[in-house]
This record gives sequence, structure tokens and C-alpha cells, in this order.
Amino acid sequence: MRLGYFTLFLFFLANCTSPYTDTERLVISDSIATFLRTDSGKLKRTIGAINGSCIVHYVNVSCASCFFDIEQIMKKELELKNLKISTVFVCYSKDDFKYFKYLVESGELNIGNALLLLDSSDRFIRDNKQVKKYEKTPTFLIDNSNSIIGRFDFSSDKNVLENIEKILSK
Repeated sequence: MRLGYFTLFLFFLANCTSPYTDTERLVISDSIATFLRTDSGKLKRTIGAINGSCIVHYVNVSCASCFFDIEQIMKKELELKNLKISTVFVCYSKDDFKYFKYLVESGELNIGNALLLLDSSDRFIRDNKQVKKYEKTPTFLIDNSNSIIGRFDFSSDKNVLENIEKILSK
């Protein structure tokens, strides 16, 4: 009987740990097209590696209302840079990114110095099935090894930067 209670206790203890485990990593395939915005405003293909901690936001860029999420993150770009955090947008689209590219290159959508991963084959979601369960707030803070160390909602969390700083200071 005691063994049963002990086993039950261990089961509950194991389920009360951090929501992120060592196995929750984002896989970012080299096969996803990577772009940076040049000084002239044009998108230039690059071989971009993600270095250090960064915010990774998974976004549907065929959805006009989804641009609001990008704008909310970009409002915090300077503060994120001060924390030495880069910004990465993993984008998927139903229109081959034509509208998104137009908005970025015309300057109507500010992406600053964010790295853009244009995923035309849904590779990111296939490699990262855990992203689906966070579909409403698909913004992650990852560390050097691509482990998820936080998840945020830039549009509703007023203390998002303070929360990021707390996680980074641990």
C-alpha cells in the first residue's frame, strides 16, 4: 500500500515541474529559406544561423490580422537588442509570400533587423509538433541550444520584457 502511495506521489511530483523540458527544442531546418532586409529595403537571401538567445515567432503572413503580432514584437525591438536577444520570424503563407514581401520591401511593415525564415513547405511545423499546442501564442524564447525557455504573448502581456529578463537571469 505504501509503495502505491509513493508511486502516486512521484507521478504528481514529476508533473509539477517546469512546463518546458530539456526535450522541448525548436528544430530550425537549413532547408527553410532565410532572408534579411537590406538597407535599401529589399529582401536578400542569406545563410543565416541563429546565434544566442532569440525570440522566435511562428506567423501566418497570408493573414492580414496576424501582422499585428509582428508589429507588437517590433515595438520592443530596441529593448530586446539591449537584452542581446535577436528576433526571428518563421513565416508560412498561402500566397507564396508575395503580399508579405511587398509589405516588407515597401516599408509598410517594419521588421527591423529581424531574420525571416520563409517556410514554403511547412517544414517548421512538421519538425516542431509542440508548436501546434501553443498556436494562439506562438512566440518562444530559445537559448543557444534552441531549447524553449519561455513562451510569450507580446500583444497582451504588459510585462513581457521584465518576464524575459527574469528568465535570462536564472
